[in-house]
Amino acid sequence: MSQPEIIDNRTSYTFKWKDEQLQVVVTRLHEHRDGHISCELDWTTTNPQYHTHLLRTSFNLSSSLTKSNLIKQLAEAYKEKVDWNATVEQLRVITVDRMRAGEPIQELWTDDKIAPPEYKLYPILPEGEPTMLYADGGSGKTYVSLYIAMCIQLPWIENPLRFKPKFGKVLVLDYEAGGNTATLRLKRIKMGHDLPEFMVEYRRCEIPLEKEVDRIVSYIKEREIDTVIIDSVFGASAGGLNDDGVAKGFFQAVRGLPTTTLILHHVAKGIKKTDDKTAYGSAFFKNAVRMSWELISESGKGEPTLKLGLFNRKSNNARLHNPIGIEIEFDDPYGAVSFHPYDVEGDGSEVIQQSLPLGKRIINALKHGPMITSDIAKEVGSSYHQVAARLNEMKKANKALRLPDSRWGLISDSQ
Repeated sequence: MSQPEIIDNRTSYTFKWKDEQLQVVVTRLHEHRDGHISCELDWTTTNPQYHTHLLRTSFNLSSSLTKSNLIKQLAEAYKEKVDWNATVEQLRVITVDRMRAGEPIQELWTDDKIAPPEYKLYPILPEGEPTMLYADGGSGKTYVSLYIAMCIQLPWIENPLRFKPKFGKVLVLDYEAGGNTATLRLKRIKMGHDLPEFMVEYRRCEIPLEKEVDRIVSYIKEREIDTVIIDSVFGASAGGLNDDGVAKGFFQAVRGLPTTTLILHHVAKGIKKTDDKTAYGSAFFKNAVRMSWELISESGKGEPTLKLGLFNRKSNNARLHNPIGIEIEFDDPYGAVSFHPYDVEGDGSEVIQQSLPLGKRIINALKHGPMITSDIAKEVGSSYHQVAARLNEMKKANKALRLPDSRWGLISDSQ
């Protein structure tokens, strides 16, 4: 029995036995709670005396009974001289060992030359990492994601929001709308900015990501995709979003994508407007991404102009970015759509202002004149103790001072 050539496809494995003219692709690998590992096997041959396809079957890598059944099926499908017991045992042992081995141990030296983190789209998407964009329904997050896709695909260097793109090929995995809806939205943005013709790869999806990630990875490699947009977590997950196991399964699939990934999601419910909202569901939806952004709308549905605040809620490798103001103008129900920047910190509505960091809200309140701590707390919608603590921090940083009458004021450089 010859030794197989093994190709690691990130989420699947390919075994090739050259002398026996056999190949098997191992996909849909999943380790269950009881410890057994299931998969799907697709057996083929290059022997011209046979049809290319031999057998496709589900398989339990941990079961001796399914091993015996598989050997019997293969012997019937391929009648050449093959040590099927050794072949299947190689497949079982190597697959399980590699799946459970994880990444190899590395030595980290302080004198190693490490390049600074790069961005696929600065400051939104760190390259090669998963980023989450979450918002209430109807807040414009899909339009913002398509704007991001256009920046990367064209590339749109002189875009009005001044994002800094690196050219790439984008794939949209759409679990919510249909292809016609996505095409119309892209055409409207193109019309609004007089952009050249372009193409974005698109796939309508109905099966949860973790159940077909092998197929998607193959397409990504075939089409040389480097950026994936998932719209959205609700459709792409394989169960209830409060289940930690569902969240882990989703992000295991995301980690299998050899791309920069933008994940669209909805916000958690029942959170006060003065608090930072989080992504809906398990805490893993917050913790498993490297960068997260919250999109907040201050406009009502159906209005011709949508004003949005984009707030950086998490950044693992850099300090949080300042809020970004986005204004989207809709010409008519099917006409041009254009994007424009606006001063979210100075011109934002009360809804947007309440989403600013506490220090920013205090500065904005004190711009109208000195105030006592309790009045500031009422103005910014935060507790007295939180405001008092932040004011003392601002005092130490020479941004605010306490007047003799106990009111607080701004030092001129902070205004």
